[in-house]
Amino acid sequence: MKLKFNNIRDLADARYAAAAMAEWMGFSVGAVDSLPIGKIQEIIGWCAGPKLVLEVDPSVDIVVVQSYLTVLPVDAVETTVAHFANLNTLPEMEGVTSIILTDSGNVDLSHSSNPGNGTHIENISLKLENANEIVEANPYAISIDCREAENPALKNFDDWNDFFEVLGVF
Repeated sequence: MKLKFNNIRDLADARYAAAAMAEWMGFSVGAVDSLPIGKIQEIIGWCAGPKLVLEVDPSVDIVVVQSYLTVLPVDAVETTVAHFANLNTLPEMEGVTSIILTDSGNVDLSHSSNPGNGTHIENISLKLENANEIVEANPYAISIDCREAENPALKNFDDWNDFFEVLGVF
């Protein structure tokens, strides 16, 4: 099972994602709480392993996304189907994987590079009681939302550690 960490907030999140051998590390672009491009560069400069995903808000102008694609070593772009159609016209998108957000009718979002081909990435709630259900369902991948801590130096990953231990990641 592959892992995706969404909305990386700081170096602690990124280092945890790398230690968990995550496939993807996502950074929000265009949302109110998005990190500036310089902060993303700083974080990825200290962290190796996971592929860099730009999680692009559909309201973001194509020129802004193009600047991120030019400056950052982006492996994938995650956005809606409609917004992706516009972004896909950019020459900088060549070789960049698409992760398309679709409304599954559930509370969770569905992410898929190619909808219907078994590459569904289930956005999950990080609750220990969900871990065994996830193991049984054996999805292609799961994604977890990161949250900003009051003090990143004192960030507590105990819940994540317990959760991933049940999943067999650690």
